[in-house]
Amino acid sequence: MGDISNEIKGRKLPELLNFKLPKSAVRSIIVKSLPESVHLSEDLVNSVSWAASMFIFYVTTLSRDADHQKETINAERVFDALETAGYQEFIEELKSNLDAYKNGKCELNEDEVSEE
Repeated sequence: MGDISNEIKGRKLPELLNFKLPKSAVRSIIVKSLPESVHLSEDLVNSVSWAASMFIFYVTTLSRDADHQKETINAERVFDALETAGYQEFIEELKSNLDAYKNGKCELNEDEVSEE
């Protein structure tokens, strides 16, 4: 697996650990995956937001570690990073969803991805 450095793009790791995805986006994703009768605690949303953010940093770091010469991280490098991290079972579905999005068969709802 890749080596996560204590500094990414000049930012110290403690600074990055304070970053979290927008709670509204995380809450929306969680709500859509659970029955309507389930209520979410604020601690749950915060924890999932932080964990998802750390996962993104981890995969990004693995993507950059794969080839230090290139600055652009593309989908193939992310798929390679996911394989390196042991998430092979998700790659084909992610590729399929990416293709559907590129072909206009899947759209992001901008209202659901808004910042808090």
